[in-house]
Amino acid sequence: MRKTIGKAMAATTSLALALSMAACGSSSENAEEATKVGGTITIWTWEQPGKAFEAAAKGFEEANPGTTVKVENVGNPAIWDKITTGLAAGGQGLPDIMNVGIDYIGGYMDKFPDAFADLSDYGADDLKDDFPSGVMKSATRDGKIYGLPFEVNTGALVYDVKMFEEAGITEDDISTWDGFIESGKKLKEKTGNYMFGINKACTGNANCGDTWQIITALQNSFYFDTDGNITMNGEAGVKAMELIKEANDAGIIIELPGTSDDSSWQVQQGNVATLVDRSYLPGVLKTKFPDAKNRWKVTALPAVEEGGLRSVANASKNKKTAWEFIKYALGTTEGQKAMYESQGLFPGYLPFIKEDLNTPDEFFNNENVNEVFIKQLEDETPELNFTGDYAKALKAMIDAQVQVLTKGADPQKALDEAAERLANETGRKIA
Repeated sequence: MRKTIGKAMAATTSLALALSMAACGSSSENAEEATKVGGTITIWTWEQPGKAFEAAAKGFEEANPGTTVKVENVGNPAIWDKITTGLAAGGQGLPDIMNVGIDYIGGYMDKFPDAFADLSDYGADDLKDDFPSGVMKSATRDGKIYGLPFEVNTGALVYDVKMFEEAGITEDDISTWDGFIESGKKLKEKTGNYMFGINKACTGNANCGDTWQIITALQNSFYFDTDGNITMNGEAGVKAMELIKEANDAGIIIELPGTSDDSSWQVQQGNVATLVDRSYLPGVLKTKFPDAKNRWKVTALPAVEEGGLRSVANASKNKKTAWEFIKYALGTTEGQKAMYESQGLFPGYLPFIKEDLNTPDEFFNNENVNEVFIKQLEDETPELNFTGDYAKALKAMIDAQVQVLTKGADPQKALDEAAERLANETGRKIA
């Protein structure tokens, strides 16, 4: 599962998110196949997490002679259609393990409730306390565990040290979104640089909805409440859209192209001061821009109010081996270390995070940047209810945001209309 703010939000960014692993299982397998470890297992994922899984696979294969882990880079977003097609076909053609975003797992479980293996049967309950509780809830139904968190992303604000110094901006100045926007105006006036970026017309991908999701989640709200009623046009959602509109009207948002790697694009432009995203960013920056040592610092996201929250398929014939690999890769220090050192994605396994990642980092001015994220994992943030209609809600919100940012629409009216459309499409009530 991928998105998380504090304990809860991830799943997308898309906001994201923590990625969730789900093993598929088959009623046709015999008892011996269900209990032995050996043979070949296949994982569906996409490029960057795929490389991390490959790194963990080496240690797993060495520790379990006779096993082979095949990692297939299906691509994102292509993987979601491919998974859906396989689930609809009763599991035909699906792999042993699927890398599933937290924003998709609810929909899959709602539409295909018998498609995923219950990992509790293999000992997953013994690991549940080693992961943030809010994220584990998203992989759990009726007390049964169907996945383990892969990438657990808390909120992150990465800023360019030199740009802030040139504009006379400090971390205290950006502790709230109001201060963040005012600092952005100061930055633009003094340096001509932009504060952050959004794909305003939302062409190419859905990452354009990330900022709204982050700001809304920081107010303990989201698209739906815990009962599944629509809340996207409530006070928190409207406040988030108003802040984004204010920043856009002030000219401090750079227009992002329709690319799947928004953070890298902004870094390469050299005129964007901050990246508003999640805790995977520091690792990604180190991996992709190794020569930019000491260029950035990391802090928590701005709060909306002063003192407010700042953290935000039964197809496998080899389920036992699939589970053992999931446990090794995501539930051991050895596996997590291999994955983290490969791609820098922020992991979900708390013992590894607290013991191995809680140290100063030379790349970031010898500051312990992960301490920012570890503290957020301990915050009492609510679980965000993505529901099976998350994709429809995201589309409705994005349509509203496009109207606000490109045509000057009123945030409240645009979100009210979006909520009405969502209610008509899904049959859900507006809270």
